[in-house]
Amino acid sequence: MPNHYALPRKVPLGLTINAVVLWNTTYENAALDEAAKMIPRTVAMFESQEGAAVVELGSSSMERMVGYLAGLRPPCQVLDPPELRQALAEHARQIAAANVSGP
Repeated sequence: MPNHYALPRKVPLGLTINAVVLWNTTYENAALDEAAKMIPRTVAMFESQEGAAVVELGSSSMERMVGYLAGLRPPCQVLDPPELRQALAEHARQIAAANVSGP
């Protein structure tokens, strides 16, 4: 699977942040079906590669994209852009830190 995806390939109308993410599941070839159920086709393009789903999607801001991707299950891997990958990782660290100890 390629390590880099050039962006933007095709930005949906009105969206300014473009991302390419990878979904991989334990079920062979199920990733594309799962991704298509979770993400509206109006904001995403789907491609199956080696049993995983490569999804290109857009958002109006980096913050919205981070929040959206953080809520998806199973978790996805951000392939591009690196700034989004870093922002998502930082968001996850902040959530983990906020939940280390009980009330």
